[in-house]
Amino acid sequence: MRLCENKESLARYHAAVHFTVGNIIEDCPSFSQPVDVKKFDRQTIAAIAEIVFRKIGILARDLEAFAKHAKRTKVTTDDVILCARRNPFLAKKLRDYANRVKDEKQDKLPNGGLAALGAAVAAAVPAGSGASKNIKQRINVGEVIDLSQLE
Repeated sequence: MRLCENKESLARYHAAVHFTVGNIIEDCPSFSQPVDVKKFDRQTIAAIAEIVFRKIGILARDLEAFAKHAKRTKVTTDDVILCARRNPFLAKKLRDYANRVKDEKQDKLPNGGLAALGAAVAAAVPAGSGASKNIKQRINVGEVIDLSQLE
């Protein structure tokens, strides 16, 4: 059973989007205190929330289709960036954000992450042994190394 097949859940998601859109409009100073308009009426907020809710549904189906096309069961950041392909500014912002998050995760790993692990393993093997060359060829920044297979 999919998450949104239940009518009750769907109504809760719709209400949450409506509430969030209302909060964004109220909190944004350029929207809440324009020169001509003092407040958005309820119908305007409801219309904006409905547009946002429908767009979320479209994006969800697109993300699912992109992942399925790539023969994956999970949506990745590449799928999200692909959804923003027609807006180069947004796509660049998403790429920058994804790279920043990836770098932060890499920095949180002990000893600087996989690259440092690979360098430590390569340094631990004697330079003259035949295994040294084999290890250095197999170590890649993006791969996990099974140390039992290095013999």
